[in-house]
Amino acid sequence: MILTFVARDEVTYKLLAVNLFYCCMNFWNELVQTITAMGGAAVIAGAFAAWLSKVFANRNLERMKSRLNRELEQRKADMRLGVEKELAELNNELAILREKTLTTHRDKIELYQSVSEPLIDLVNRIECEQNLAENILVEFNRQRLQIHARLVLFAPQNVLDAYDAFVDYVFDSLERPNRYDWSVIRSRGLKLLNEMRADIGMATGDALYKGNR
Repeated sequence: MILTFVARDEVTYKLLAVNLFYCCMNFWNELVQTITAMGGAAVIAGAFAAWLSKVFANRNLERMKSRLNRELEQRKADMRLGVEKELAELNNELAILREKTLTTHRDKIELYQSVSEPLIDLVNRIECEQNLAENILVEFNRQRLQIHARLVLFAPQNVLDAYDAFVDYVFDSLERPNRYDWSVIRSRGLKLLNEMRADIGMATGDALYKGNR
């Protein structure tokens, strides 16, 4: 009886052990399958998250690029308007300067034309008359001062110096007639005319007297 009971217990233990082993194997297989399934889902979820992040990143990049392009175009437009405004102002200033230059040039030509008239008239009287009337000298002196004032405003110093040298010699000749010399008058007159010609750019080089008087 005792041996039979022991034998039965051993068989029972073996059956229990086999069942336990199979239970453990089933549990392990289910656990591995569960973990594998979860791992695959995690990979899929990670890939989806990466793709979604890329989509949003691309959209943000396109948005930023569009905004930057708009700002760049606006900057270009503002700069273009600024350049056009400055160019218009510069053109206006150049036009004003050109008009002033032309006006000054015309005024100089008129002034230099008027300079010679009283000088020629007085020299001619000195040549032809022994004693000049007081009123002629007074009128010439008035014209001389008037011309001198205009020359100070418009003419360079070399023109003013040549004019003064000519007029001073004329006055010296009136005060001391024996000093009068036509060749000196001619030389100083040509010097004055050449300085005026050079100033207004009408000709290059000096005009020379090649006569014999």
